[in-house]
Amino acid sequence: MALIDVARAQLAIFDGDAERTLSAEEEAQVEVFIDAASERIERLCIRHFSEDNYVEKHHGGFQELVLNHYPITGINSIEIAGSEVAVGDYESEDEQGLVFLVAGGKWPTTNRQIEVDYDAGYETIPEDIQDICAWMVAGLFWTAKSDPRFGQQWRNNLPTDRQLRERLVLWINRQGYVV
Repeated sequence: MALIDVARAQLAIFDGDAERTLSAEEEAQVEVFIDAASERIERLCIRHFSEDNYVEKHHGGFQELVLNHYPITGINSIEIAGSEVAVGDYESEDEQGLVFLVAGGKWPTTNRQIEVDYDAGYETIPEDIQDICAWMVAGLFWTAKSDPRFGQQWRNNLPTDRQLRERLVLWINRQGYVV
Protein backbone atom coordinates (compact mmCIF):
# COMPACT_ATOMS: atom_id res chain seq x y z
CA MET A 1 0.00 0.00 0.00
CA ALA A 2 2.60 2.58 1.03
CA LEU A 3 5.29 3.26 -1.49
CA ILE A 4 8.74 2.21 -0.40
CA ASP A 5 9.81 5.86 -0.81
CA VAL A 6 7.19 7.04 1.69
CA ALA A 7 8.39 4.41 4.16
CA ARG A 8 12.03 5.43 3.58
CA ALA A 9 11.14 9.07 4.28
CA GLN A 10 9.39 8.08 7.52
CA LEU A 11 12.41 5.98 8.54
CA ALA A 12 14.66 8.99 7.95
CA ILE A 13 12.45 11.11 10.24
CA PHE A 14 12.73 8.51 13.01
CA ASP A 15 16.47 8.12 12.42
CA GLY A 16 17.25 11.81 11.98
CA ASP A 17 19.50 10.98 9.01
CA ALA A 18 17.94 12.06 5.70
CA GLU A 19 20.92 10.67 3.76
CA ARG A 20 20.71 7.15 5.22
CA THR A 21 20.29 4.39 2.66
CA LEU A 22 18.87 0.97 3.39
CA SER A 23 20.77 -2.23 2.77
CA ALA A 24 19.20 -4.88 0.53
CA GLU A 25 18.25 -6.84 3.65
CA GLU A 26 16.64 -3.78 5.23
CA GLU A 27 14.74 -3.03 2.00
CA ALA A 28 13.33 -6.57 2.02
CA GLN A 29 12.38 -6.20 5.68
CA VAL A 30 10.62 -2.89 4.99
CA GLU A 31 8.64 -4.53 2.14
CA VAL A 32 7.43 -7.23 4.56
CA PHE A 33 6.46 -4.57 7.11
CA ILE A 34 4.61 -2.57 4.41
CA ASP A 35 2.56 -5.65 3.55
CA ALA A 36 1.78 -6.35 7.22
CA ALA A 37 0.81 -2.73 7.96
CA SER A 38 -1.28 -2.48 4.77
CA GLU A 39 -3.19 -5.64 5.62
CA ARG A 40 -3.91 -4.36 9.11
CA ILE A 41 -5.17 -1.00 7.86
CA GLU A 42 -7.42 -2.67 5.30
CA ARG A 43 -8.73 -5.15 7.89
CA LEU A 44 -9.61 -2.33 10.30
CA CYS A 45 -11.26 -0.28 7.54
CA ILE A 46 -13.03 -3.36 6.17
CA ARG A 47 -12.10 -2.37 2.61
CA HIS A 48 -9.30 -2.39 0.08
CA PHE A 49 -7.83 0.86 -1.18
CA SER A 50 -6.09 -0.29 -4.37
CA GLU A 51 -8.06 -0.29 -7.61
CA ASP A 52 -9.51 -3.72 -8.38
CA ASN A 53 -12.59 -5.49 -9.75
CA TYR A 54 -15.36 -6.56 -7.37
CA VAL A 55 -18.57 -8.53 -7.69
CA GLU A 56 -21.10 -8.09 -4.87
CA LYS A 57 -24.62 -9.28 -4.18
CA HIS A 58 -27.14 -6.97 -2.51
CA HIS A 59 -30.65 -7.34 -1.08
CA GLY A 60 -32.04 -4.04 -2.39
CA GLY A 61 -35.05 -2.43 -0.72
CA PHE A 62 -33.36 0.97 -0.40
CA GLN A 63 -32.95 4.01 -2.65
CA GLU A 64 -29.26 3.26 -3.04
CA LEU A 65 -26.97 0.28 -3.26
CA VAL A 66 -24.05 0.89 -0.92
CA LEU A 67 -21.03 -0.78 -2.49
CA ASN A 68 -18.25 -1.99 -0.21
CA HIS A 69 -15.41 -0.42 -2.19
CA TYR A 70 -15.00 3.14 -3.41
CA PRO A 71 -14.34 5.36 -5.21
CA ILE A 72 -16.14 3.60 -8.07
CA THR A 73 -14.07 3.78 -11.25
CA GLY A 74 -16.52 1.88 -13.45
CA ILE A 75 -19.64 -0.26 -13.31
CA ASN A 76 -19.39 -3.26 -15.62
CA SER A 77 -22.90 -4.61 -15.05
CA ILE A 78 -25.83 -4.75 -12.67
CA GLU A 79 -28.20 -7.71 -12.73
CA ILE A 80 -31.43 -8.25 -10.83
CA ALA A 81 -32.31 -11.95 -10.56
CA GLY A 82 -30.24 -12.64 -13.69
CA SER A 83 -31.70 -9.80 -15.82
CA GLU A 84 -29.25 -7.05 -16.74
CA VAL A 85 -30.15 -3.46 -15.81
CA ALA A 86 -29.59 -1.08 -18.76
CA VAL A 87 -26.67 1.31 -18.32
CA GLY A 88 -28.90 4.39 -18.54
CA ASP A 89 -31.23 3.13 -15.80
CA TYR A 90 -28.79 3.76 -12.95
CA GLU A 91 -26.26 6.34 -11.88
CA SER A 92 -23.56 6.36 -9.27
CA GLU A 93 -21.98 8.70 -6.77
CA ASP A 94 -18.49 7.39 -7.33
CA GLU A 95 -16.70 8.93 -4.35
CA GLN A 96 -19.21 7.47 -1.87
CA GLY A 97 -19.72 4.11 -3.62
CA LEU A 98 -23.47 4.58 -4.06
CA VAL A 99 -25.66 3.46 -6.98
CA PHE A 100 -29.18 4.84 -7.58
CA LEU A 101 -31.96 4.10 -10.04
CA VAL A 102 -32.36 7.06 -12.44
CA ALA A 103 -36.16 6.81 -12.23
CA GLY A 104 -35.95 7.23 -8.45
CA GLY A 105 -37.55 4.99 -5.92
CA LYS A 106 -36.06 1.95 -4.26
CA TRP A 107 -34.15 -0.96 -5.67
CA PRO A 108 -36.41 -4.03 -5.63
CA THR A 109 -36.19 -6.10 -2.47
CA THR A 110 -34.54 -9.41 -3.27
CA ASN A 111 -32.71 -12.15 -1.43
CA ARG A 112 -29.20 -11.08 -2.50
CA GLN A 113 -30.20 -11.25 -6.15
CA ILE A 114 -28.87 -7.84 -7.16
CA GLU A 115 -25.38 -8.48 -8.48
CA VAL A 116 -23.04 -5.57 -9.17
CA ASP A 117 -19.81 -6.11 -11.11
CA TYR A 118 -17.68 -2.98 -10.75
CA ASP A 119 -14.20 -1.51 -10.50
CA ALA A 120 -13.26 0.63 -7.53
CA GLY A 121 -10.34 1.93 -5.53
CA TYR A 122 -7.50 4.36 -5.87
CA GLU A 123 -4.91 4.18 -8.61
CA THR A 124 -2.63 6.03 -6.18
CA ILE A 125 -3.34 5.45 -2.50
CA PRO A 126 -4.18 8.75 -0.70
CA GLU A 127 -1.17 10.32 1.00
CA ASP A 128 -2.74 10.21 4.45
CA ILE A 129 -3.20 6.44 4.22
CA GLN A 130 0.36 6.04 2.93
CA ASP A 131 1.60 8.14 5.87
CA ILE A 132 -0.27 5.98 8.38
CA CYS A 133 1.23 2.87 6.80
CA ALA A 134 4.74 4.39 6.78
CA TRP A 135 4.36 5.41 10.43
CA MET A 136 3.56 1.79 11.31
CA VAL A 137 6.43 0.49 9.16
CA ALA A 138 8.93 2.82 10.85
CA GLY A 139 7.84 1.60 14.28
CA LEU A 140 8.25 -2.01 13.22
CA PHE A 141 11.61 -1.33 11.56
CA TRP A 142 13.18 0.42 14.54
CA THR A 143 11.83 -2.16 16.97
CA ALA A 144 13.44 -4.89 14.86
CA LYS A 145 16.73 -2.92 14.80
CA SER A 146 16.82 -2.36 18.55
CA ASP A 147 15.82 -5.88 19.58
CA PRO A 148 17.52 -8.84 17.89
CA ARG A 149 14.95 -11.12 19.56
CA PHE A 150 12.27 -9.29 17.58
CA GLY A 151 10.26 -12.37 16.51
CA GLN A 152 6.67 -12.05 17.72
CA GLN A 153 7.39 -8.77 19.48
CA TRP A 154 6.81 -6.74 16.29
CA ARG A 155 3.08 -6.96 16.99
CA ASN A 156 3.60 -4.99 20.21
CA ASN A 157 5.02 -2.02 18.31
CA LEU A 158 2.09 -1.61 15.94
CA PRO A 159 -0.13 1.24 17.03
CA THR A 160 -3.11 0.11 19.04
CA ASP A 161 -6.36 -0.35 17.18
CA ARG A 162 -7.63 2.75 18.97
CA GLN A 163 -4.69 4.90 17.80
CA LEU A 164 -5.02 3.60 14.27
CA ARG A 165 -8.80 4.13 14.22
CA GLU A 166 -8.33 7.72 15.46
CA ARG A 167 -5.94 8.50 12.61
CA LEU A 168 -8.20 6.76 10.10
CA VAL A 169 -11.27 8.65 11.36
CA LEU A 170 -9.38 11.93 10.90
CA TRP A 171 -8.54 10.93 7.32
CA ILE A 172 -12.13 9.86 6.60
CA ASN A 173 -13.48 13.13 8.03
CA ARG A 174 -11.08 15.12 5.84
CA GLN A 175 -12.59 13.31 2.84
CA GLY A 176 -16.01 14.67 3.80
CA TYR A 177 -17.48 11.50 5.25
CA VAL A 178 -18.94 11.29 8.74
CA VAL A 179 -17.88 8.48 11.05
